[in-house]
Parts: sequence; C-alpha cells; structure tokens
Amino acid sequence: MTDALGNISRYNLPANTVLASLNGASATNTLPELNASGTLINSQLTDDGTDVGLGGAPVSGVKLALYGTLRMMSNERTKTNVTRITNALQKVSSLNGYSYDWKGHVAQREVGFLAQEVEKVLPEAVSQNADGIKFLNYDGVIPLLTEAIKEQQLLISQQGELIRQLQGAVDTLKKK
Repeated sequence: MTDALGNISRYNLPANTVLASLNGASATNTLPELNASGTLINSQLTDDGTDVGLGGAPVSGVKLALYGTLRMMSNERTKTNVTRITNALQKVSSLNGYSYDWKGHVAQREVGFLAQEVEKVLPEAVSQNADGIKFLNYDGVIPLLTEAIKEQQLLISQQGELIRQLQGAVDTLKKK
C-alpha cells in the first residue's frame, strides 16, 4: 500500500485473503495479482467507476476492455446432448446486422444484432433478466455462422461441378 506521499508499506496477509484497493484520489478500484512471494505483478481488474479494464486500464466509453486472450471452456467431456446445428444458412439468412446508438448513452455508434431476432433462430444464445431485457451471447452465434459457411461452401462446390458438366455439354455441342 502507499500513503498520500507515495511511501510504500508492505503487510503480510493471511493465506486465502482477497485483496482489493481503492485509490481515493482517482476513484479507481483494483484487484491486484500477486505472485507466490506476495509481490504485486499486475493489476488484473481495474474499475474507474464507469468502465472496467481486465488485465489493463479501463478504456473510456468501453464498458469492458479485455487485454489478452479470452478463453472459454469448451471441452467435449463437459457436455451432454450434443447435436449439430442444421439449416444454418437458412437461419443466418433471417438475421440482420444493425448499427445503433444506446438509449441514454453518449457513446460511439455500435454494430450488432437484435436479441429478439436471434432468439427466433438460436434461442440458446439469448437470455433475459427479471425486467425482460434480452441479452445475447455473441460467442454463441459463431457456431451458427461456421455451419452456415460450411453449408454455403457445399452449395458452391455443387454449383462448380454443375458448371463443369454444363461447359462439357456446351463444348460437345460446339463440336457438332
């Protein structure tokens, strides 16, 4: 810890102690990361009262700024009732991308989906709070997009083969 003059004081904390700090001068809350010897190596979570930085400083106008790679567990051993997404291209075709401004916020224009539209084709990616406000798991849309690309690629391959066959037929007719 530091005092108002910047003098550092070190305190040994008991095992399993959770440490958070508030810097009254800048109203920034931090959750520091300490190494095995108890030395501060990085502030992992920083909250300036408006925005949050994970692994680094908050970015003005960005609710959560993530520094580094976000990894989400996706191990087959932890899942049950696994089924492939079907008719993905048809589902993706019913989605629309939008640009928008958030009500009550002075921020830069954003882009995204409407959760209500996504819910119609991929309800697993949408949830809602007690007030009925919908939330969208954007990462949950990626598998749908992946399967749609694969379906589209199959169609392209089939059309390519048909074009080759038709070109062969045209070439044969030209020789007559």
